[in-house]
Amino acid sequence: MLTRMFPFAAGLLLVLGVVPGCCQATGQTTRAEPFVCQRWSGGAAVDGKPGAVRWDHGKADRIEPLALPSDWSIYNGLSFTMRAAKATGSKFMIIVQSESDATDGMDYFMRSITVDFEGEKRLSFAFLDELSTSRQPRGWGEIDGVFLTASGWGNTPNPETVVEIEDLTLSWEATRLGPRMTDSALFEALDLDYP
Repeated sequence: MLTRMFPFAAGLLLVLGVVPGCCQATGQTTRAEPFVCQRWSGGAAVDGKPGAVRWDHGKADRIEPLALPSDWSIYNGLSFTMRAAKATGSKFMIIVQSESDATDGMDYFMRSITVDFEGEKRLSFAFLDELSTSRQPRGWGEIDGVFLTASGWGNTPNPETVVEIEDLTLSWEATRLGPRMTDSALFEALDLDYP
């Protein structure tokens, strides 16, 4: 009926990839249920909180989530809740290993985290936008392991830094639309002298 009254509507719907009666996201077609880490190595268990770890940087410079899947291609984001006893300003790295024989050295995806707050915060990172790449990782479908480290990459463990990490989750989220920077960040990035 709509296409008889407005013949251009059928063409427009095809161009936009929308079929009446069908509404789905384009691109990612296989979506997995979120995966939540339940076990850790290197830290201390937190009483009454399965899947949570207490990480004292003065006692262990590295922790590892255990039993994560090796195929992350069905996810597009990583998130976790972090509680910091004190805003020490120290940093640690999330390293997602995906080793390739084509390069020397470690191949991985990474993210730096700064402990610049006190209390609880949920941190979320989109694979494509918020994780950097080092060398030539094989890809999200071939993950060899994950670790969080307070040493290396210019970081030194700070014995005053104690955090709890809980609900480390792999999930698929709809593509984020809209502004990816604040208005102030946009104006700071403008170069009015550029030809």
